[in-house]
Amino acid sequence: MKAVTALKTVSVLTILLLTGCTALSATKEKQDVLSIIENASQKTAELENGEYVFTFTNDLEQELTTLQGEGAFIQLENEDMWSTKSKLGQLGSNVQSLSEWIQTQGKMYQRFGVVNEKNEYIEEQTVPEWHVAAEESALHPLYLEDLIKEDFLVSDIESIETYTEGDHTVYELTYTADYRNSVMDEEIKEIEIELKKLSSGNTDDSYLSSLKKAVDTKKRTDYTSKKVLLKVNEENILVYSLVEDEFVKEVNGTNHSMSARKETSIVDYNKASIGIDTDFLSSKTLK
Repeated sequence: MKAVTALKTVSVLTILLLTGCTALSATKEKQDVLSIIENASQKTAELENGEYVFTFTNDLEQELTTLQGEGAFIQLENEDMWSTKSKLGQLGSNVQSLSEWIQTQGKMYQRFGVVNEKNEYIEEQTVPEWHVAAEESALHPLYLEDLIKEDFLVSDIESIETYTEGDHTVYELTYTADYRNSVMDEEIKEIEIELKKLSSGNTDDSYLSSLKKAVDTKKRTDYTSKKVLLKVNEENILVYSLVEDEFVKEVNGTNHSMSARKETSIVDYNKASIGIDTDFLSSKTLK
């Protein structure tokens, strides 16, 4: 038995050496690698400007819904500017929603419409007007959150694999079951707090019902896997992330597989040519 175990160990080590891949499990080794990732993420947060693309995909029993888009960000001395343009719809559909956001001068602006595969507004719909969506600002757009993460907890990470891919160092993180369970528990707790707060007011019954349904759904959902792939370039900047989550949801006694995939990539940065068009601010129709 000992000989077989030793042979298996040697075989695994041989495979790792041949592929140039290193698997880390010891706490100290994981912490060292996580510190490297955190430093690279900090450099991403400090970029003067950049352009990025993203694709989010939800797969429910092979029914795919995708959110695809692009954007830019500029960090000025007195404000943070950013923009996003995204399309949401069923995979293969020729009708999708187009959403655009711009943050400038401490406010968030949005416009929204429905377009065809050529990005033409359907049914002779006029180009939607920009309006103020929020009287506050955020440091970065939501779509960059996976590239700008302040810290990682070693206890959340089951294992890390590292390898090189061209000019990039790649880190593959696998999260623990305890972490996944804590995420689900926290999401349920937040909804229940919101539900309790709104139940004593005049909130619409249909909205309260949707919150109760969300709690019930999450309680019957098993968060089975979470993996994150990160790429750091030769300038030690975190420029790519791929987050893959898998779930199993029980409905009427039958299990249904679900998955979510978030891919974000910074395609250019710190270039004088990167800008954000804010001419709409001078429009008399701005709401």
